[in-house]
Amino acid sequence: MVSKPELQDKSIFAFLYAGAVVVTGIFSLFTTNYDGLSIQPQQWLALVYLGILASGLSFFLWNLGSRKVDEGILAVMNNMKIPVAVIASLAILGEQTGWVRLFAGGILFAAALCVNAKLRQR
Repeated sequence: MVSKPELQDKSIFAFLYAGAVVVTGIFSLFTTNYDGLSIQPQQWLALVYLGILASGLSFFLWNLGSRKVDEGILAVMNNMKIPVAVIASLAILGEQTGWVRLFAGGILFAAALCVNAKLRQR
């Protein structure tokens, strides 16, 4: 991006997704039995949601934000997806967990952020 300032983030991501569609399309022509394939409207909506919002927009925003923080914070936040997923499963799905391990993991993440802040001050 620095070497080619005329390229914008959205253009680069458009090329990435277009390439993925082409490669996936070519391989699916040879490996998929389309005769028995029946996709309902609800399934199309789920695919559109997962493709555009959950994957496309979220991945774009993550990469855009990753360039605005230092590498230590980025490393910690990249690994935060695991405890965030556990917390979401507790809140939304009502699943059970080991609270001691979840709390200990949270303390380790907070400690990593503190260590990173101290190192950045030097």
